Amino acid sequence: SHPVYNLTRTGHTNWSLIEVLFNDGPYLNENTTPTTLLPSAATGLGINLTLSAVTGVNDDQGWLSTDIGRQVRYKKSSAWGSAIIVSITSTTVAVADVKNDFEATPTAQTTFRLGSWSGTNGYPGAVGFQEQRLAFAGSTDFPQGLWLSQSADFENMRPDNGSGTVADDDALDYFIAAGKVNTIRWLASGDNLTLGTVGGEWQVKHDGPLITPTDIDIKRQTSFGSANLQPAEMRGRLMFLQRAGRKLLEHDFSFEADRFQSLDMTLLSDHITKGGITDMAYQQEPDSVLWTVRGDGQMPVLTYMPEQNVVGWAREIIGGVFADGNTVVESVAVIPGTNADEVWVAVKRTINGATKRFVEYFSAAFEAGDDEKLAVYADSALTLDSPVTISGATKADPVVVTVTGHGFTDGNSIAHTVVVGMTELNGNTYRIADKGTNDYALVASTGHKEITGATVANPVVITSLAHGFSNGDMMGIFDALGMTEINGNTYKVANKTADTFELNTAGDAAIDGTSFTTWTSGGKVYDAIDGTAFTTYVSGGEARLEVSSLSDVDHLEGESVTILADGAVHPSKTVSSGAITLDYAASKVVVGLSYAHTYQSLKWEAGSPIGTAQGQIKRIHGVTLMLLDAMGSQVGPATDDTDVIPFRDVTDPMDTAVPLFTGEKFIPFDGDFATDARIVVTGSAPVPFTLLAIAPQIKTNPR
Repeated sequence: SHPVYNLTRTGHTNWSLIEVLFNDGPYLNENTTPTTLLPSAATGLGINLTLSAVTGVNDDQGWLSTDIGRQVRYKKSSAWGSAIIVSITSTTVAVADVKNDFEATPTAQTTFRLGSWSGTNGYPGAVGFQEQRLAFAGSTDFPQGLWLSQSADFENMRPDNGSGTVADDDALDYFIAAGKVNTIRWLASGDNLTLGTVGGEWQVKHDGPLITPTDIDIKRQTSFGSANLQPAEMRGRLMFLQRAGRKLLEHDFSFEADRFQSLDMTLLSDHITKGGITDMAYQQEPDSVLWTVRGDGQMPVLTYMPEQNVVGWAREIIGGVFADGNTVVESVAVIPGTNADEVWVAVKRTINGATKRFVEYFSAAFEAGDDEKLAVYADSALTLDSPVTISGATKADPVVVTVTGHGFTDGNSIAHTVVVGMTELNGNTYRIADKGTNDYALVASTGHKEITGATVANPVVITSLAHGFSNGDMMGIFDALGMTEINGNTYKVANKTADTFELNTAGDAAIDGTSFTTWTSGGKVYDAIDGTAFTTYVSGGEARLEVSSLSDVDHLEGESVTILADGAVHPSKTVSSGAITLDYAASKVVVGLSYAHTYQSLKWEAGSPIGTAQGQIKRIHGVTLMLLDAMGSQVGPATDDTDVIPFRDVTDPMDTAVPLFTGEKFIPFDGDFATDARIVVTGSAPVPFTLLAIAPQIKTNPR
């Protein structure tokens, strides 16, 4: 129980939480005892409110320290005024600031009312909106109370015009009359305001078009009882949690019964909510999904599309660990996103021996046309993708690419994509040489020749056994030790022999190496990329640096992380000093905690000569999986007995990622003869996997 606060956002990082000081009200019934109240002034700050006795005030205790912040209404003869208590002097004297002026020259009167909400008698525990009114319900002393503000004036709870005349747009209060205490747990707006109480579900009714102080009634609809958790509206239906926290009920109008009814959505999956639900949020786009949080931190998830007769439950177990168990989800929220609703969770994990909390969101599912190299199928994941924009590329030998302020270094491996015109560059990685501030030359990244010598002479003579170059070929040199002056540059081959060649510039000037450092060892020679026959560059393109290590992964320090590198599943690595080292360089990388997806079929019904297949001996000997954008899973008769589903085709290059598969895939199935044959599909690779349908081949042997 706490005062009402208003959370305001004035910018992305500007938030304020301010206690609401209601303009007037709400109030308890008017004093009916002989006790009088005397304000020391009709207006102003710091006036005294003096009681003639403590009778009738706070159970005959008089003013209490918990009355600070409480409103008091007083009428001398014909007009009500109000003040808010700011301090307590004694049980009969309170200091207050006048909010709505009293009549002039106040006198001691019995006509006063105390505020309904305070630290003394508690504050409401439920809030909502209905018909341009702000609604509150379920305070400590009035658990069955409902309060509605004035119409279109949310912070005004004044019950009349100040002179006792009640208008249709004035604030109102109402108290449910029932045989048992029915603490109001939540309010839900709709055609009618719905109230969830400990003992049942109620509707606020009115005969006219709108609720008014003189036109309101509350009728019980069902008697299931509600948990203290705000319901969610799904597909026009209200989903609320039953009092015990295990059953999720659909609250909807039944024309047959001419009243609202509540149907159990967990009837066929009552195990899914074991431990009780503690939080939930509805995601409308792209699919109709209710995300809930269980008491043990797992997430039961309901997919609900009644118009398609779809009602299905699943469990989400988030990647990582907490103590000796799974990561604990503590809360969930859904906010609008660009193309879909975003699901955000607060989770608790054990990281490097310490308890850490994270606020994370679920990335959108992969769709056709998305970049599969950046598909995020790991938890607490980070993505490396740092493209720079290409603005030019020459039809020359070597190709010179223009990228303003690229920041690359000679010898870097750079991946090139989405170039318009000179499409020959797309999908290829090149080492760069002759780099300038805004451009660089392209050199092959594979197929190098080793340098075994370089002369300090004019011209420089390179020794490279059986190099295979011809005079006039352009090439680049990298990684030479000692004579580092030749590294990162392109040269033209001149005066070649079988094992040597001289270095010239592209303009056929000899490279004078007489002042170079003496060569000591190593060095690699790569072909320059000859673009003279390429298509003319038109526009656009992206260049990305390939990296072999990633930093800034300190939030997963000491954890084994799953990795997707340029669309291929990379061996797991352990984060050390906030970084990981890859086995090979990549330009697009997803790093995070691994999680598993598991599907287990229900009992199969395939019929038999004597009728049903239930209870009969069956064997599954093959299965066809209908897949969409899938890779990296296993199938078998049990979670501990699965085989890898083959996705790589013999025509797929071995040095590239396996493309995602869409279609039907038949898999021989080594199932045993059993009365309860099942199919399990599971996987933990950080790649998309959508299972559309399963078609088993089953042989049934009647007993």
